[in-house]
Amino acid sequence: MKLVIFLFLFIVFLITPVFAAVTAEDKEQISSQLDILENSVNSGRIHGLENLISPNAEAGLINEINDAIRKEKIDYEIESIDSFKEIEDAGVKVKCSVAVSGANWNMSGFSNFFIFEKVDGNWLIIDTDFHEKLSSDYGLKIFGLVFLIMGAVFLLIIIMGLGIYRYLRSKSKTVLEKSVSVKPDEPEYQGVGIRFVATIIDLTIIFMITILAYTFLLIPYMNQSQKTGALYSTVLFISTSFLLVFPFLYYIILEGWKGATAGKMICKIRVVKEDCSQCDIKSSIIRNLFRLIDGISGYLVGAIVIWSSDKKQRLGDIIAKTVVIKK
Repeated sequence: MKLVIFLFLFIVFLITPVFAAVTAEDKEQISSQLDILENSVNSGRIHGLENLISPNAEAGLINEINDAIRKEKIDYEIESIDSFKEIEDAGVKVKCSVAVSGANWNMSGFSNFFIFEKVDGNWLIIDTDFHEKLSSDYGLKIFGLVFLIMGAVFLLIIIMGLGIYRYLRSKSKTVLEKSVSVKPDEPEYQGVGIRFVATIIDLTIIFMITILAYTFLLIPYMNQSQKTGALYSTVLFISTSFLLVFPFLYYIILEGWKGATAGKMICKIRVVKEDCSQCDIKSSIIRNLFRLIDGISGYLVGAIVIWSSDKKQRLGDIIAKTVVIKK
């Protein structure tokens, strides 16, 4: 028992100095330095920032900070100081939740770190990443990362969907061939499985085109609107309209012109009229306008209607008098 108590006290003795090293007075001084940094960034006072940087900081740090601040007028706000953590060499690492905004953009909900060291009784910054997140470029990097992750997820879903479809198709092939309900000259209507795979492919393509258009067309327009004083609401209206209209145009034009979207072409299915004649623009518009209803709850409504239809038609197909068949 005495040995246990001794070990406990020994461990407490070792740990206590670590937590006691950052005193309340130190925290107050560091917080004050961060207030000065925030005010200096917002006012563009470079001299105020130079006084906050440690002489032991990496060469070029102050120049990188100055370049980031001069790039554009920004509003930098430290919303909260989340943690003070002692690190080796008597330094303190501080993590803050911040928000940054420019003329036509804003970002929030991310963090900055500041590493302070004590020099002649003052806490000065020896390293930080806050200057790397002072422009919309950082948001675009995060946006691109999310795009890559979502693209990978979509591709994985497509691969899994195709694999499941081929497995189910191989298992049911014998049954379909022997089924007396399907006549030799009757088209092979396509059900939920393969159409779901085609939809996932199409949504992936739509997503990728939308992201590329947003990145290379709308972002430059935003920057131009900032320079010319154009209203940001105009940019917002254009981007919102594009996001709403483009998916419908994608389906309407391709199905009305070729009878199949890219996803349907890959899955070797196509849209035709009930008499197996070529689907036209009028029929394509009707069937795709009702996609809003069929698409409720992740196309659950459309799936239920397809399962209950002899010709495996969703609501849009029934009203437009179209069917989806194998090529």
